[in-house]
Formats: sequence, structure tokens, C-alpha cells
Amino acid sequence: PFPDEARVDFKKQLLGITGKTVIGTVARNQPRKAFDCLFQAFYHLFRGEYAKCNACGSVTNSHYDIVNREATRATKCYKCGSEELTQGKPKEDIILYLHCAPKDCGWDLIDLQEDYGLRGNIIFNPELRIGGGVPETTLSAIYNAIDIFTLPTRGEGFGLPILEAMSSGLPAVVTDYSAHPEWAKNGSVLVPPKTLEAEPLTNIRRAI
Repeated sequence: PFPDEARVDFKKQLLGITGKTVIGTVARNQPRKAFDCLFQAFYHLFRGEYAKCNACGSVTNSHYDIVNREATRATKCYKCGSEELTQGKPKEDIILYLHCAPKDCGWDLIDLQEDYGLRGNIIFNPELRIGGGVPETTLSAIYNAIDIFTLPTRGEGFGLPILEAMSSGLPAVVTDYSAHPEWAKNGSVLVPPKTLEAEPLTNIRRAI
């Protein structure tokens, strides 16, 4: 990890960001990397479209209609059924950095940001192309420009970007699935993936 002063400089020089918390991911834009879930989670957090249950402490997200691009707020806790909810507040001091090609075999990420109304709140790296990356020194600086690393993957043989992020001193929020939980479970926040869910609309979008 670099000193805090260097991290601030990297964030400004590489991402053009000051005064915001950067949530970032480093991954190829493939279906199994679940960028659709990442955009959805970031939307709920950024817009405050979630509620915390006063009874059990669980968080329930609003339902987002991706076709009509509107959210319906939860009226009861998904876990215990309580209607005693505290509505979340928008977190406009966060921004999402995606270290991947915006168009690849996975998602059209430019299109996906429009679906969630997130234009201007997501950073893409214009240097990245399919099959091409950045020098290792630049990648190290990019990791150190990120505040929170996340990868909602549906499957990894090892999960090298997660290890690289952790070695850079980043808190990591990743899925509790496949290879990486074996070594990442004590140094990251693990969340269950939607491994069996296939949403028809997104599959059609990717096919087109």
C-alpha cells in the first residue's frame, strides 16, 4: 500500500477525482463478472434506494424497473416482514471506477449506465481495449486510487484482482463463491451471489 498522501494524488491524477469515495473493480467485461449486479448495487447505494429494518437490521432494496427506469420503495423487510423501516439516504459522494473495456463479450456498459441513470457517476478508462491493458506500475497506482474494491463475480479460477486489491490495502467486497473465498474470507466482506438467476432482458441485450 502507498501512503495516504500518494493515494490522494493517484486519485486526482489518474481518475480526476477529489473529495469522493471511489468504489472500483478490475476485471474483464465478461458475463460471469456480473456487471449488471454491480450497476444495480451502485444505483441503490448512490440513490438511497434501500431501507434498513428497525427490527432485524437487514437491508431491503427498492425494486427497480429497468424498462421504465423507475424505482418502487420497499414497504416491508424482505427477511422478517417488519414494516418498521428506515429509508436510506443518497450517497452522492461516491463514484464507480471500472477498469475494463466498456464493450466486450459481456455487457455494453455505456448502455447499462443509461439504464440506471448513472451518467457522470461512473468512470471508464479510455486506454483500455479488448486484449490490451496498462503497465503494471500504472495498475498498481490505480489500485491505490481506489477506496473500496468490489467484484460480484459468479465464478473465478483464482481471483487475482481480489488478491491484488487486498495487497494494496483495500477493503474488498466480493462474492462468497468459487475459488477465492478459500483465502479471502478473513480479509474481505463476502456476499452470496445470484448464481442461478438468469434475467431474460439482460440476456437479450447481450445477444444483440
